[in-house]
Amino acid sequence: MKFDTPATTNPIDQLRVVGQPLDRIDGRLKTTGHAPLCL
Repeated sequence: MKFDTPATTNPIDQLRVVGQPLDRIDGRLKTTGHAPLCL
């Protein structure tokens, strides 16, 4: 089964949602080591 053409006009095939950069809420806290951990 090959998926060469888009099935319909949906957000995934238009690349509006998937593959776009996104700022994470806890990104800066995680990279600096200040994120609260849930255990």
